[in-house]
Amino acid sequence: MDGKKLEYKGDEALEELEKLTTKADEVQEKILKDIITRNGDTEYLSKYLKGSKDVSTFKHHVPVIDYSGAQPYIKRIGNGEESSLLSGHTIVEMLCSSGTSNGEPKLMPSIAEDLDRRTFVYNLIMPIVNKYIPGLDEGKAMYLYFVKAEMSTPCGLPARAVLTSYYKSKHFKGRARNVPFLDYTSPDQAILCDDSNQSMYCQLLAGLVLRDQVLRLGAVFASAFLRSITYLEKNWVKLCNDIRKGKLDASITDPECQLAMSSLLTSPKPSLADEIEKICGGSSWKGILCRLWPKAKFIEAVVTGSMAQYIPSLEYYSDKKLPLFCPMYAATESYFGVNLKPLSDPSDVSFTLLPNMCYFEFIPLGENSWSFDEETNIPSNNLIDLSEVKLGCYYEIVVTTFAGHYVLYWEIVHVKPKLAHSSLDEVLKECCIAVEEELDYTYRRCRSHDKAIGPLEIKLVKPGTFEALMDFYISQGGSINQYKTPRCIQSETALKLLEANVKERFLSPRDPIWTP
Repeated sequence: MDGKKLEYKGDEALEELEKLTTKADEVQEKILKDIITRNGDTEYLSKYLKGSKDVSTFKHHVPVIDYSGAQPYIKRIGNGEESSLLSGHTIVEMLCSSGTSNGEPKLMPSIAEDLDRRTFVYNLIMPIVNKYIPGLDEGKAMYLYFVKAEMSTPCGLPARAVLTSYYKSKHFKGRARNVPFLDYTSPDQAILCDDSNQSMYCQLLAGLVLRDQVLRLGAVFASAFLRSITYLEKNWVKLCNDIRKGKLDASITDPECQLAMSSLLTSPKPSLADEIEKICGGSSWKGILCRLWPKAKFIEAVVTGSMAQYIPSLEYYSDKKLPLFCPMYAATESYFGVNLKPLSDPSDVSFTLLPNMCYFEFIPLGENSWSFDEETNIPSNNLIDLSEVKLGCYYEIVVTTFAGHYVLYWEIVHVKPKLAHSSLDEVLKECCIAVEEELDYTYRRCRSHDKAIGPLEIKLVKPGTFEALMDFYISQGGSINQYKTPRCIQSETALKLLEANVKERFLSPRDPIWTP
């Protein structure tokens, strides 16, 4: 697949999307056949396929494994053995996961054409948005993108975050600069700077200098975008001084950043600095995004899943005037799909899976329980194909364990001054039981009937704790672009960080309601 094929013409991109989704079953069948044909003779697959290139043989004999099942092969390749252990094509790099699932990034082997597939998804986004929000070709995007310093495996293969891989690729750096939806305020040199502090500073400075041209705001994840706003709150005075003097702050020492910013800070702009200073120095930052970038039409960032917790903050800083556009569903392993209704409320967002990205299979789950759909009568050890999923049913790959009780760590930034401490205690205890009441049937049964789980606990942590947690995961090899607040803490160091900042604890006051 040529990733640049759909880079320029929106209509062509949408037509291709229509073809793919209309014949999803055919596309999926071809994808699987291609995978088997290319990789059937690898050391891993050959022990199951035994020379067969048949799809049914693959489905019946190749087991579903988690990362631990592939890790020995990945490690051997990283140590210098042939790509043919796992892949019929040369593995050119290892992609690092965010590391927020278990505290340690996973390595995913990647071949050259994977970049084509990722670029294909990126090139679908703006044609989709243009159907709903016109005029985006008349300005720039202030998208805050970051890279992570890359490592290498023992044999010298690059090991880097998936977004770092893309930003350092010819697909990104060699993009056509006259294409409106690829016109960013951030210079490439600032995006590609390994020092996230200098990168953040220069990208925000560029966005402020070009503020009257900005039509779109965003980052990959909501967490990174909000981190940028926090950074702006702490550094706007220095940024205004740079604009006023037409000179970059001395703390920016990266030569590439210095060179790139010199083309933006061509002369002093005292009136622009005064405007920004007046906005940032006001009594409240509510709606600050709309005042700093008055022509912005939406905020683009992932706000689903674990990112949903950031929606209230985004709405506060935009005063609910900017739609939140969640563009795609993606992971280090693969890019999965796109949001065809960009103006949907975040709670209503759904993604259309792209059948040419990878081969999809699903474990069916019964509604609101762990039992399987009785009507379809699919046993638990069977997977179903993309074309076989049914509307209204639930599908997921799930691992569930029950150990002692659930603990939620909460960071509360503002508490009403008149709320007495005893009242706060009662409110948070009620929050505990409210959360438990919303959990599924199995949890409530185990809590109320089986007594296998203890009362849910909320632990309040000091302000700044979750930012420190983000810093920790980034220091462990995670990327600021890909950071997601972990739903489950498995890293002992991360847990110790949270526990060291706990200031109060609250337990659920009663069992949740359960009926057999």
